[in-house]
Amino acid sequence: MADGVRARQEAPSRNTAAKWSLYAGGGGVCCLILPFLVPPFAVAYMCMAFLLGLAAIVTGHLGRSRGRRLGGDGRGRALVGILLGWLVVIVCVVVVAVLAGITAVLAVIVDSL
Repeated sequence: MADGVRARQEAPSRNTAAKWSLYAGGGGVCCLILPFLVPPFAVAYMCMAFLLGLAAIVTGHLGRSRGRRLGGDGRGRALVGILLGWLVVIVCVVVVAVLAGITAVLAVIVDSL
């Protein structure tokens, strides 16, 4: 050890809900990007993103409450998972609303012909 300073080893986190929240939120963001890379599966990716966003929100709240009991372990990860989850859910809802609006406008245009 340099200068007699011991390296502090971090114990692995015991808050698995916080980890899964972050993983689900990151997976949801990836599923929002994938429709641009593989367009034929855009609907499936949007559905998966929505479900992962919901999972990130639920596990994030579980992780925050467990983190409170564990002395703050994983609370930041859980918060990031919750924020990513809400971001993914909001983007999915907006995309579906825009597509429904476009479909409605096109139906009115075709019906008026």
